Amino acid sequence: LSELAAFGLHERVLAIIRDLPRGTALDLGAGEGAFAQRLHALGYDVVACDVDADLYKAREIPFRAGNINDGIPFDDASMDLVVFIEVLEHLKNPWRAVEEMRRVLRPGGTSCSPRRTPATSASACIICCTAVFTVSATPSFGAHWSISTLSRSPS
Repeated sequence: LSELAAFGLHERVLAIIRDLPRGTALDLGAGEGAFAQRLHALGYDVVACDVDADLYKAREIPFRAGNINDGIPFDDASMDLVVFIEVLEHLKNPWRAVEEMRRVLRPGGTSCSPRRTPATSASACIICCTAVFTVSATPSFGAHWSISTLSRSPS
């Protein structure tokens, strides 16, 4: 399957999540399903989601069609890992995506949302954050992002 993300971005995300405990993973904005297959190979129980069901090709990985602008078809606190690679910059309301990511993550869960900006290389702009958004400043989605890690405290 084709890696639709920027060159090397899948490898960078895998390097970040490689040592995390395995569990249920959501590949949000899955495209053809290339990254979902890689998560599965790492031992995750994976489900993929994308607005375009016709694009998805990884038939061995469960798939649900969904538009993150409208909410995604997953239960609250149902995922240990949510990955959405180069998705935020394509959304009408990226904060809705962040809210949905937080909603579906279990306490202690992790989300990784990398994106590339024109002024940075793929290796310099991985965003890795987890579900508690106790950030002191509101980031601009047009700005350059750096690695930041947050964690969701168990309730």
